[in-house]
Amino acid sequence: MPKNTGITYGIRVSAQKGGVGTTTIAINLAAALGLMGKKVLLLDLNPFKPSVASYMGLPNSKVGFFDVLFDGAELKDAVVEHSPTGIDVVASSKPLEWTRVLGGLVGKKTDFERIVPEITALGHDFVITDAPIGYINEDMVKNFNEGLVVLSPELSAFDVTPKLVAQYAKLGVSYHVVVNDIGSEKASVDVKKIEEEFGNKVVAELPHDNVVKKSIDLHIPAVLVDNKSNFSKKITELAEYYADK
Repeated sequence: MPKNTGITYGIRVSAQKGGVGTTTIAINLAAALGLMGKKVLLLDLNPFKPSVASYMGLPNSKVGFFDVLFDGAELKDAVVEHSPTGIDVVASSKPLEWTRVLGGLVGKKTDFERIVPEITALGHDFVITDAPIGYINEDMVKNFNEGLVVLSPELSAFDVTPKLVAQYAKLGVSYHVVVNDIGSEKASVDVKKIEEEFGNKVVAELPHDNVVKKSIDLHIPAVLVDNKSNFSKKITELAEYYADK
C-alpha cells in the first residue's frame, strides 16, 4: 500500500478476464512470502465469487472483508491465520448481490480509506489482494503500491488485458504482468508476442502444471503440495522478487 500508510508493500492481483488464475497466484504468492518469513495479509476482495477461504482449506468466516467495508465490523475480527504458511487471511464471508456492489463499490470513493489504518495497525510486510475481474473502484486501486496483472496465453485474455493496464497507467499506479498457464491446451498466443506487448513489465511466466489442479482439489496452496514443481519454483521466484523490495 502507499508508503505513507506504514505498510511495506500492497499488491493488487488482478485480471481483465476471468479464469486466468488470479486467485491461484494471489494465494501462492502470499504463501511463498509467508514461507520466507514475511508477515503477509491476504485479502479476498472478490464480491461475486469469493474463493480464497475454500482454496486454502479455511473455515467459512462469520466476518468477511465486506462486512468490515460496509457494515462496520472490525478488521481484526475477520483475520484468520493459515497456520501451515503463517499468513493472515481476510476472506469474504459470502457473495454480494449486484445491487450492493453497484451501490457500494462502483465509483471513486468507498470506506476503504477508513480501513487502511486498521490494516496498518496489523503490522504486515505485505498486503496482497485477490481482486475482482477488471476495474471496479478507483479508490481501492489507488491504495495499493502496484497492480499485478494476470493473463493467460489465450487470445481472449491477451486482447482485453491492455484495457486494465491502461487503467492502472491512467491512475498513476505501477503495474507488472504475470503470464500464467503457459503450455496449456488453451494457449493460442505466443509468449514472445506477450513479451513484445508488455515489455519489461512481465515479471513472471508460470507454466501449466498439474500441481495447481491438485492443490485446488486438496484445498492446499501449490507451494505446499509440491514445492519442487515447476509452478511452485516459478511462483517462489516471483516471491523472491518482491521480498527484495
